[in-house]
Amino acid sequence: MTQKKKHIYIDGQIFQTGALERGMGILTLEIVRSYIAEYDARVTVIINPNISMTSAHIERMGSALKGIDVKQVPLDIPNTGLEIKAKQQLESFIERNTHKNEEAVYFIPALFLFDYFAVVPNNATTILFFHDLIPIVMWEYLKNIFPGNVYFERFHTIYEVDKILANSYNTKNELTRLLGVDAAKIAVANGAGERFILDSQEAEEIVAQLGITHPYVLLPTGGGHMHHKNNLRAVQAAGVLRRDLSTHFNLIATSRYESFEKDELRLYVDDIQFTGNVDHRTIQALYMCADTVLMPSLAEGLGLPLMNAITLGKPVACSDIPVFSEISNGTDALYTFNPKDVFSIRDALLAALSGEDFENKKKAYAIINDKYTWRVTASQFQELIEMTYIPTLQEPGIERLAIFSPDPLVNQYEGYFAQAFAAFCKRHSIAVEGFIDPGLQTVRYDARGVDYIRSIVQTYDAGDTEKFYSTQPALLFLSEGTNYPQIELQARAIDGAVVSISGFTDNTIYNVFNEIGIVNQEIARAESDAHKLMEAESLYGAPLILSLARAVITTDKTDKVVRDTLARMKKDIPILNIGNYDFTLEQYAQSESVQKTMESVLDFVRSAYEK
Repeated sequence: MTQKKKHIYIDGQIFQTGALERGMGILTLEIVRSYIAEYDARVTVIINPNISMTSAHIERMGSALKGIDVKQVPLDIPNTGLEIKAKQQLESFIERNTHKNEEAVYFIPALFLFDYFAVVPNNATTILFFHDLIPIVMWEYLKNIFPGNVYFERFHTIYEVDKILANSYNTKNELTRLLGVDAAKIAVANGAGERFILDSQEAEEIVAQLGITHPYVLLPTGGGHMHHKNNLRAVQAAGVLRRDLSTHFNLIATSRYESFEKDELRLYVDDIQFTGNVDHRTIQALYMCADTVLMPSLAEGLGLPLMNAITLGKPVACSDIPVFSEISNGTDALYTFNPKDVFSIRDALLAALSGEDFENKKKAYAIINDKYTWRVTASQFQELIEMTYIPTLQEPGIERLAIFSPDPLVNQYEGYFAQAFAAFCKRHSIAVEGFIDPGLQTVRYDARGVDYIRSIVQTYDAGDTEKFYSTQPALLFLSEGTNYPQIELQARAIDGAVVSISGFTDNTIYNVFNEIGIVNQEIARAESDAHKLMEAESLYGAPLILSLARAVITTDKTDKVVRDTLARMKKDIPILNIGNYDFTLEQYAQSESVQKTMESVLDFVRSAYEK
C-alpha cells in the first residue's frame, strides 16, 4: 500500500498574538520554514479572523508568513464556552481540505496564550509544541499572572493530543515528573538561534538611533513582572560591578517594564536604558551589536536569547540552570553563575565583559551550533510526525491506586507530595484516583499552593466513599493537626491501606468528628481521653489507624513514636521512613533525590500489596 503524504496544518493563532516576535512564535515560524524547505509535504497555516489585530500586526504577520499557504478559518473563541463548536469548525475545515491521498497532521504551537484556546481535532494526528511548566515551578511568584482556573483548565489538551514536541529535555523531564506524561509520547526539538536578516552596518545604525553606545550589556529576559527572569538580581550585580570595580558599560533592558519596576531598577543602575517592546529588526540589531549578553533566569524552557548570542559569537553570562547546561552540552562555553547570588552574577559578568578565556570558550560555540540548527530541528519534527506512539507498558504490581490527601491548594507538604506522587504513578501506567480533603482551615488567596492534581487524574471528595472500592489499593496521607478530618476518618475506616503519618493529630479531632455528626459527644470525649493517655506515654494517639494499616510510611518526626506504638501493639508491619515532605516545586521538577524518594514509596506500596 502506498504511504499517504502528510498535510501539516499549523494552528497559526499564535502568530495573531504578541508571541509573533517572541520566543514561542519565532521558534514555531522557524520550524515551519525549515520543514517546508526540507520535506515534501503540504503545509497550511490556519488563521482565525475572529481574533482582532491591529493593521501594523497584520502587516508584520503577513511579512513573517510570506510564501507559506495561509487559510482563514473562523473559529469561535472557546473562552466563551464554545470549545465544542470551535472543534467542529476546525474538523470540518480539515475534512474539506485534506486530499484522499493525504494524512492530516495538526500542530498546536502553544497552549497557554490566553488570546485564544487551542482545540484538538479528532480527524488528524495531533502534535503539541510544549515550552515549559515554569508557572508551576515558580507558582509562588507567578500565580497571579497564571490564575489556576484558567491555566490548569488547559491541561486536558496535554493528554488529548497524540504526541508532544518539547523544546528541551528539561521541559520533557518536567512533563513526565510533574504531570506524569508518558516519556514515550514526547520528542525533543533542539531549536537554534534566529536567522539574522540585518547586515552589521544596518544593525549599528539602528542601535545608534536608540542612543545606545558601546560597550553595552544586553539584558533580553523580559519584563520585571516575570519573577523567574530574575532581572532585579542581575541589575543589582551590574550596579555592584560598576560601583566597586569601576567597570564602565551600559545596561540595556528589552521588553516591557512597568514604571515602578523601572524606578526600582534605577536604584541600582541609574542610567539603565529600557527599550520597551520594539520591532523584530530592532531586537536583532541589539543582539548583533551587544558586547555581552546577560541571562540571569531562574528557569527557562529553552532560552532563545542564549541561542541567539551563541549564534552571533557573543560572550554570554548566564545562570547555572539545567536547560542552559543542556545547551552547553558539557562544554565550558558560558560564563555561568548562581542566579540567586548577586556577587556570583557580578563575577561572571566581569569575566564576560573582559573576555576572560573567551577565545577558548568560543571554540565550543561551534559544537553547540552544529547541534542546534534548524535543519536538525526540522528532521526531529519529521521523525515525530512519522513516529508511532506505543504507550509504556505497565510494570508488574498494582494497576490502580486510590490516593487520599490534603488539598495541595492549602497544604504544601503532604498535599504537594501526593500530587507529585500521583503524576509519578501515572507515568508508570498506574490508574490513580485522588480523594481530596479540602481541609477546615481557610488560607489567604496569596498563600494558596499550586493545585493541578485535579487536572491530571480523576478526583473526588475524600468523604465520597461510594467512589472507593474496598478491594482497591489505597495510600492515605495523614497530616499534622485536625484540619483534614475526612482523611482521618477514612484512615479509621479503611482496612488494609498504606498510611503515611508525617505529623501527630491533636486529640481534639474527636470533637471535630462530633461537630460534623460522625460520633456523639460521649464517644468523642472517651476517644479524646484515650488519645491523651497514649500521647502521655510517647505513643501514637490513634492506635486504631495502625491496627488497620497494612504498612506505614513515616518521617523523621514520627518514626520512633510509630515504631514504639507498633511494638507495644505487637504488630509487625512494613515501615518506610522517607525523612520529610518539605520539598519545593523546583525540587519536584528537577531533583533526582526526590524522584528516588517517590520511587521508594511506589516500591513500598507495591510490596505491601503483594503480601
